[in-house]
Amino acid sequence: MKQTVIVIVMFLFCAIGCGRGNHSQSNAAIESEIQRLESAKWHPSLLGGAEGNMALFAEDFVTVQFGADLQGGVERKLNTYASMSGPEGVRFRQFLDQSHFELSDWRFIHVDAAGVVASYQVNAQSLGWKAYATSVWAKREDRWKTVFYQASMAK
Repeated sequence: MKQTVIVIVMFLFCAIGCGRGNHSQSNAAIESEIQRLESAKWHPSLLGGAEGNMALFAEDFVTVQFGADLQGGVERKLNTYASMSGPEGVRFRQFLDQSHFELSDWRFIHVDAAGVVASYQVNAQSLGWKAYATSVWAKREDRWKTVFYQASMAK
């Protein structure tokens, strides 16, 4: 009986440890993919133009302080997807492609298997602009999509 209990306990420890290892590996792969996609949004031409860029955003995407306003203007936009595909979006993507942004200090929070919060620092030295950016990503129809974005100026 004692040996059976020891075997069961060892089996449970192994199962818990193995499960954690796989979960962490899975989280690391998700974080790598989210960081790659989020970084690409700062250089839209790498995504193959407007269509590739727009594919990263959910149709119900919401943002706070979206756009090229580097002076700290805050605006909450609820129907951003539509405006991003118009002339305003074209100008903004051109601005991003012409600027250099350093992204660092990445942090990830896994809400569940289909939801991740990514937070990082943005530094555009040539523009004298620093910010903390946060994006919420949701896996929809087997693709990661940004559902929320906010940037706040950093000191």
